[in-house]
Amino acid sequence: MMSIGNAYRPPIGQHIPSLDVVNIDSVSAIFRYAEAGKKTVVLNLANYKKAGGMFIQGSRSKEEEYLCHDSYLYNVLTAFPEYYDWNRQHTNRSLYLNRALYSPDIYFFQDGHKVLCDVITWCSSKPGSCFEISWGF
Repeated sequence: MMSIGNAYRPPIGQHIPSLDVVNIDSVSAIFRYAEAGKKTVVLNLANYKKAGGMFIQGSRSKEEEYLCHDSYLYNVLTAFPEYYDWNRQHTNRSLYLNRALYSPDIYFFQDGHKVLCDVITWCSSKPGSCFEISWGF
């Protein structure tokens, strides 16, 4: 294994992935990079207990709900009820465990166009909630 500074350098002929942080919503980023011919993966900061968050009720207040509205992601997430059942049984005062779903090749739609994008669904902890402990004094 060769390295450049502290970074791993793959063998000759292998692709070096890049990470871009841009100030646009996830769906717009998916289409921007797909048009550039790049393989794209998006992080879905998801609801820990409910597939799609409040998407099915029509909400668009969280990024997950936007992702579900513009794709088939909700259909895929609901195919894994055991993932959400387990999460509901292991809330750990909102210090959620590091569990994720990887969904390859999800279709996204925008303005009559469609593209494929991989999605990593991961639920972040709620640090404020985990400290709301009743001490019973």
